[in-house]
Amino acid sequence: VYRADNIGNLGCVIGCQGVDRRICCNETLVIQAASACPNDIRVVLIDSTTYAGSASRPLRFAMVAAGEYSADRTTAHEIGHTFYLRDEYDNGATTTGISTNYPNCDHTSTCSKWAGLIGTPTTKGTETVGCFTDSVSDVQSSGGCRYLNWYRPLRKASLMLTLGDNPDFGPVSERHLRNQIDNEYNT
Repeated sequence: VYRADNIGNLGCVIGCQGVDRRICCNETLVIQAASACPNDIRVVLIDSTTYAGSASRPLRFAMVAAGEYSADRTTAHEIGHTFYLRDEYDNGATTTGISTNYPNCDHTSTCSKWAGLIGTPTTKGTETVGCFTDSVSDVQSSGGCRYLNWYRPLRKASLMLTLGDNPDFGPVSERHLRNQIDNEYNT
């Protein structure tokens, strides 16, 4: 792990592109600043206590408000996006015709993407893999996996769904992350 402190203004703002919790930075400046250190994934920490974060998938960097109470979990969540994991909370809409090429979201009720992992417990043993669209009021989700008619692998213990109650990525996302890292680094 390498760290660069006080590298100047990266053009970061909280509350961009119409989303209060989204952080946007000048991508060119982030890449230039990160080039001073060997890196595969870059994390930009913003000096703020506002709950906010976002990620750039193709450029592999996450942006997080460092002073926010769950910044450690927000960082893990945003890094998950750099590996193409999808948010597992919904935006209140149903959809068809959108790319379903996300390892942790399935648009079929059989959840064939992770059928072999159904019943597998999470690392912390808090729940097992299934096929869920149900409402989870205590994590502010009315169901789905970004869309109401999509399915997610865990009911409520996933870092891609909630940052509370000590969640982990869960077996489906962990399998994807391991495969991505193994393929990228030929381990």
